Amino acid sequence: MERFGTILLAICVAGAINLGFVGFFNWNLINAVFGGDTAANMSGLVRVLYALVGLCGLIAAFVLPRVHVVGEHRVTPPMRT
Repeated sequence: MERFGTILLAICVAGAINLGFVGFFNWNLINAVFGGDTAANMSGLVRVLYALVGLCGLIAAFVLPRVHVVGEHRVTPPMRT
């Protein structure tokens, strides 16, 4: 089940980063990889929301792998300095 969670997290982070590209640069990475149109027509509010999701995906990419579930409690290892 741990491998499934890792794959699921990777897909979610990749999707969030793609939305960040759309929000910040109006460029769709997934469409570019699979041969579609890379530009999207959308409102400014949608681009801001996509950019926010992208930033959250980047943060999740660095924070979530450090969180481990032990029994019923989450344990976060101490940060190395």
